[in-house]
Amino acid sequence: MFARVSRPLVGFFLKDLKGSVFSTRMAAAIAFLAAATLFLAWLLGQAALQAAASGADPATLQLWQRGADGALSTLAFFMPVILPLIPVVLARENLESDASAGLLPLALSKPAPNQFMAGGKVAGLLAALAVPLIPLSLAAAFLIQAMVGEAVDLLLVAAFVGGNLVLAALYLLLGLVFGTILGPGFVGPLSALVWLGSNLLRTTAFVLLAALIGAIRLEGILTFESAWFDVVSFTGLHQGITAAFVPAHLMFVIWPADPLLPQVVVWANAAWIVGLLVLFAVLIAKVPNR
Repeated sequence: MFARVSRPLVGFFLKDLKGSVFSTRMAAAIAFLAAATLFLAWLLGQAALQAAASGADPATLQLWQRGADGALSTLAFFMPVILPLIPVVLARENLESDASAGLLPLALSKPAPNQFMAGGKVAGLLAALAVPLIPLSLAAAFLIQAMVGEAVDLLLVAAFVGGNLVLAALYLLLGLVFGTILGPGFVGPLSALVWLGSNLLRTTAFVLLAALIGAIRLEGILTFESAWFDVVSFTGLHQGITAAFVPAHLMFVIWPADPLLPQVVVWANAAWIVGLLVLFAVLIAKVPNR
C-alpha cells in the first residue's frame, strides 16, 4: 500500500521539479522577475537614502522613504504586480508538457490514488518555484539593507519571503485548475484577468508603484487597512500577510475596528490554497475519461 501511494507522489514530484528547473521558458521568466525585483529594490533604497539625507520629518514621508523597513515593505506590497508571471508560465508549460507526452492520462489509468499524483505534481512545482524565489527575495531584502545602511526587521524579511511563496502558490494552483478544465492555452488569459481584477479590487500595489515612479502625485500619506473584500483578491490576500508584519513605527498599516478581520484575511490564504488543491485533485482524476 505504501509503495502504491508513494511511487506516483515521488515520481511526479521529481519529474515536475526537474522539468521546471531546467525549463528555458521558466529561466527567461525568472530572469525578468529578478531584474524587475532587484531594480525596484535599488530604486526604493535610493528613495530611502534621499529622504534620510533631507532630514525631513518622518511623519511627512511616504512608506518607501522611511528607512530600510519602509523600502522593503513597499517592495513587498509591489510583488502582486510582477510576481504572478512565474507561476502562470510554470503552470502552462507543465500542462503543455504533460499533454504532449501523454503521460498524465497513462499514469492516472493505473490503480493508484489520484490525489497523491496531484499532490506530487503540486509539490514538485512549488519546489521549483521556491528554488528561485527564496534567494531572490533574500537578495532584494539585503540589497535594500546594504544600500540604506541599516538592518531590516528579520520578521519582515521572513514575511516577505513567505508571502511571495504563498502568492506564487495561489497563482500556480489557479493556473493548474484553469488549464485542467479548459486546456493549457487558457491559463495565461484567465490568470491575467484574475491578476487585473485582484489589483483593481485592491489597488495599493498599483498606487504605490505609480507614486514611486512619479506617474501620480499623492495628496496625503498613503496607508493600508485590511478589508473584507481582500479575501477574494489574491493581491489583498498577499498584502494581508505583509501588513501583519510591517513594523508599527512605519505608521503605514491601520488596524480595522474588527480585530478578527486581519486574521481572517491571513488565514484565507490557507483556505484558498487547500480549496484549489482539492479542486485540482478532483479535476485531474477526470483526465483519462476525456
